[in-house]
Amino acid sequence: VLQYFDYDSEESNEVKDLLLHYFMGPGYIKREEGRRFLSFLFTWNVNFIQLIHGTIKNQLLSFPRSLMNHVAEVYFRAWKKSSGEILEVIEYSCIQDFMHHAVHLPRKSPLHARVREILSYFHKQNKSRQGVEEVLYRLYQPILWRALKARNSEIRSNAALLFSDAFPILDPRFNRQDLEKEIQRQFDELFALLDDPQPLTRSTGILA
Repeated sequence: VLQYFDYDSEESNEVKDLLLHYFMGPGYIKREEGRRFLSFLFTWNVNFIQLIHGTIKNQLLSFPRSLMNHVAEVYFRAWKKSSGEILEVIEYSCIQDFMHHAVHLPRKSPLHARVREILSYFHKQNKSRQGVEEVLYRLYQPILWRALKARNSEIRSNAALLFSDAFPILDPRFNRQDLEKEIQRQFDELFALLDDPQPLTRSTGILA
């Protein structure tokens, strides 16, 4: 039905508001068929994705933490069924945006824990779902390694928490030699956490 609406027309504004409303409460997200529908809405128009993502982020604190896996599943389903420009926006404007927040939000913020749980859902899919390993490697590349070396100790600590949960973060296209080299580099990063001056970062390294 949505294909018959001109996304940029004034008439579609009511439709947009109605559809965004479905993301504002836990009712649809709790149900399997609701999550399928919500993930489908990401594919309507590339510009609508930003509105969806903004709406979900604004609602995260009002959602119980137990709902975070379902929220993550909505993003994951949308990512799996998308291609082209829509896929690119989901990856760089949604998933990578969560990565950025997971590194830079204050650790004590209740929003930080929710964002981290959404990313943890993707980490758990890493070995079982095709494509996840590559996208995590690519999207974390400009964020994680720099954050582990940041001057700000809380950023380092947040990055360490993400790294330990996602480890190892590898490109499936690596040949054997590059794979061994990258695994060794990441082990070195983990061991370096043990010497961090920030106790919270060191404890994360020990748990990893």
